[in-house]
Amino acid sequence: MESSISCISTYIIDSHPLTRAGLRVFITEQNGLNVVGEVGAGLEAIEALRTLRPTVALIDLSLPDIDGVEVIRQAVRYKLKTKMIALSNIYSETSLHGAMRSGASGYVLKTSNPALIIRAIRTVVENRYFLDPSLSDIVVQAILGQISLPKPVTPNLLTTREREILQMMVRGFSCFQTAEMLCISRRTVEVHRYNIRQKLGLRNQVELISYALQKGLVCPPTPQSNFGEYAE
Repeated sequence: MESSISCISTYIIDSHPLTRAGLRVFITEQNGLNVVGEVGAGLEAIEALRTLRPTVALIDLSLPDIDGVEVIRQAVRYKLKTKMIALSNIYSETSLHGAMRSGASGYVLKTSNPALIIRAIRTVVENRYFLDPSLSDIVVQAILGQISLPKPVTPNLLTTREREILQMMVRGFSCFQTAEMLCISRRTVEVHRYNIRQKLGLRNQVELISYALQKGLVCPPTPQSNFGEYAE
C-alpha cells in the first residue's frame, strides 16, 4: 500500500452534490490518489484551497456565487502551487481561454469519459497541460487554418452560467430541459435568459440566437458521451 505522503491530494469544487460524490468515489478508488475535501461554492473554495493546499483542484466553472475562472485567478493571486483543472458542462472558446489564461493546467468536459479526470490529474502533476481529447480536432484545425474559431466580442459581459445557458438556447434546449441539465430551477433559467437579453440589448430569443452565432459568443457543440453521469 502506498503511503499517504506519496498520494496526490485532490480537492473537488462543484455545485452539484451528486457530481462531487461520484468524483470522490471514483478518485479514491485510484492508486496514489485521495480526496482531501469538497465544496459547492467559489468563495468557500478559495479559503479551503489556501488552508489545505491540495496538489490538484477540480474546479467547476459554473458556481453559484463566483464562477470557477475567478476561483482560479484567486488561487494564482495567493501563489498557491495547486494544479487546477477546469470542469465545464459544455465547450465554449471563452470558458477555455478564460480558464487556461487565468492559470488552469487542464480543461475537461463533464460529458467526457470519467477516466479522463484521472488522466488529467496525473498529467498536470507532471507540470504538463491537459486538454479534453474531444477538443483536439477543433484546436488542430484552427492552428492549420482549416476552421476559424469565433472571437468573443464581449468575454466579460456574460457570466459563465449565462454563457452555458446561451449555448443551450442555441442548441434548442427548452427552459425545462436546461434547468434539468444544470440542476437549477426553471425560474432561474428564465431570469438568466432575461438578463442575457438585457445585457446584449436584444428583444427576443430569435435575435439573441442570431447575435450569439454571428458574434461568436457560442461555439458548435462537441459530441457528448457519459462524463456527466458520475453517480448512478
